[in-house]
Amino acid sequence: MSDDVPVPTRVEVVSALIWKCVMATGTLTRSTKLANLANIRKRFVPPLPNHCVGNAVAVTTTCEVENIDGDYLATLVTCITKSLLELSSKYVEEHSRNEAISAIPYDFIELSKAQIRGEVAIQVSSLCGYELYVDFGWGKPLWVSPNPRIGTNNVRFMDSRDRGGIDVWIFLKDKDNMSIFQHELELQLLAFESTN
Repeated sequence: MSDDVPVPTRVEVVSALIWKCVMATGTLTRSTKLANLANIRKRFVPPLPNHCVGNAVAVTTTCEVENIDGDYLATLVTCITKSLLELSSKYVEEHSRNEAISAIPYDFIELSKAQIRGEVAIQVSSLCGYELYVDFGWGKPLWVSPNPRIGTNNVRFMDSRDRGGIDVWIFLKDKDNMSIFQHELELQLLAFESTN
């Protein structure tokens, strides 16, 4: 993808594609950022145990719109990857585990304030790789969806049924932006298919 991130994860690539399409709506200011919610369970040293209950999610933001130029997709993937690496050092290397966990709610408060000020355009969260499915006796679920009350300008990734892909749930504020977003996404997917 780029020299900085030769083998990005599928979540990084899809996040960058979504961010690029949101930028195409023309509704963002130059200082707008993308917010990623990241699972930090495995980022702690030592990692939190698998049987640990509760959320261990932290907020990270990527570069501002004004700093994105040239090959948008490669630049965005690099920004997202860099922000996730910085997140690891923030919560793992600088603090003890308890201090890091205590800081998480304050980061979410800051994210909420930034969203109100219009500094964060969209929030992306990946549930890919989470192995929590309930079997009520009918077998493995065919489809799992995120909570529909998560608000606007949110994107949720979930493993697809075949576990090789990603289902993307997008919640945008208005229909006009969704139409522009869908059109841009179709163009990006066509461009991607033509290069492969």
